[in-house]
Amino acid sequence: MLRRAFLLLSCLSLLATSAMSADSKKLVIVAGKPSHPPRMHEFNAGVQLLAKCLQGIEGLDVHVVLNGWPESEEVFDGADALVFYMDGGGRHEVVQENGRRLKLIDEWVKNGVGIGCMHYGVEIIPDQAGQEFKRWIGGHYENMFSCNPIWEPSFTVLPDHPITRGVKPFTIKDEWYFNMRFVQD
Repeated sequence: MLRRAFLLLSCLSLLATSAMSADSKKLVIVAGKPSHPPRMHEFNAGVQLLAKCLQGIEGLDVHVVLNGWPESEEVFDGADALVFYMDGGGRHEVVQENGRRLKLIDEWVKNGVGIGCMHYGVEIIPDQAGQEFKRWIGGHYENMFSCNPIWEPSFTVLPDHPITRGVKPFTIKDEWYFNMRFVQD
């Protein structure tokens, strides 16, 4: 009797575990190869920090790829979403290999995989991947059309709000984009 109860509980726990894993989402975050001086476009550090921030979110399975496109694309198997944080323009990892990677990602998107690009990763050469980026993420940065000013705001007064609890006044160097190319362009 005890043996049957143990066997039944073991089977139920296996079913519960497989049901939990079936509900989990796989996120793959890809960092580009280092290309800038320290403290600028720290792709590897940025994706590792993002992954650390996402740790502990129930149902989220985060995988990090450092230093560019992975040697083995198996890391993408079963992914629900991909995030790219890397150089843009002609060095963008997704436009390499004569369009093979673009076609691969386009197939994944058609099968429901979500795509995200961070910062410089939204810049592409329009003739290379403009239409794809508009379909995948809604738009892109275009050199000589879009703008990316750098400024250094000082936040000396912060609102009294739970989200600012413990935050001290600070100054930060920031680079932001505008005049993006969007789907309707």
